[in-house]
Amino acid sequence: MLSGFAGKVRAGALSSTDYGTLRKGFFADIRRKTLRPLWVFRHPLQARGHLIGKQAMTRQFRTLDAIPLAVALRFHRSFPLDAFVCADQRLSDVSRPEGLTVIQP
Repeated sequence: MLSGFAGKVRAGALSSTDYGTLRKGFFADIRRKTLRPLWVFRHPLQARGHLIGKQAMTRQFRTLDAIPLAVALRFHRSFPLDAFVCADQRLSDVSRPEGLTVIQP
């Protein structure tokens, strides 16, 4: 999320003050349990490879795109996620056909 907010500052869509406000709000949402981040220690490598083989032939989809998507899909199978928050348009475009509801900040 923070990287997504920072990207919006680089693109001129947000000010650095906006970044600070969003950052504080993001961590406040975590403390209030409005958002529940998933802490992942091992990436599902096999799923990542499958996604690359499935998606990268027709779309610009890189290994670093596949990691968060593979992790989200793994958790989504265990307990349905309300949404996958993603500021990257290409990753969002690939995530929707995989069955995730995407929120783009």
